[in-house]
Amino acid sequence: MSKGEKQALVVALVAEVRFSREEGIARRRLDEVYQAFKDVKQAKRWDDERKCYLNPQGNPTVDPMNVDFDALLAAIPTFVEFYSKIKVDKNLVEEVEKHIEKVINASLEKSKETLKKNDEETIDESQKKMTENLKKTTDKTMMADQTKVKTQNEY
Repeated sequence: MSKGEKQALVVALVAEVRFSREEGIARRRLDEVYQAFKDVKQAKRWDDERKCYLNPQGNPTVDPMNVDFDALLAAIPTFVEFYSKIKVDKNLVEEVEKHIEKVINASLEKSKETLKKNDEETIDESQKKMTENLKKTTDKTMMADQTKVKTQNEY
C-alpha cells in the first residue's frame, strides 16, 4: 500500500469517526426526548386543546418517533466545524442548542398537522356516514309511507 493510499484510508476512517460522533450526539438527544415523552405519557398529561403531551412546566413534549433524524443530524456541526468556530463565536453552543431544539420542535408541528388532518378526515368520514344513514332512513320512510298509502287505498 502506497503512502497516498494510506493517507486516503486514514482520511476515510476519520470521516467515518466524525460522522459517528454527530450520530452519537443525535441519538443521545433523541434518548432525552424519548425519556421526557415516556414520562409525560405515563403521567397522562395529554392536552386536548393543543393535541400533544405537556411536561410539568406546561411545554409541549415531542414524540421521538416524529423527529426527522436526518435533519437533527444535519443540525449538529462536525468536530472541526465546532472547534474552529467556537474560537470566534462564544455563543456557538447556545446557537447550536437553539437550532437542535427548532429541529425537534418542528416535528411537533408536523405531528400536530397530522393529527389535525386525521381529525378532519375523521369528521369528513363521519359526515359522509351520517349523510348516507340519513339518506337510507329517508328512503325507508318514503317506502313505508308508500306502502301505507297503497294499503289504505285497497280498503
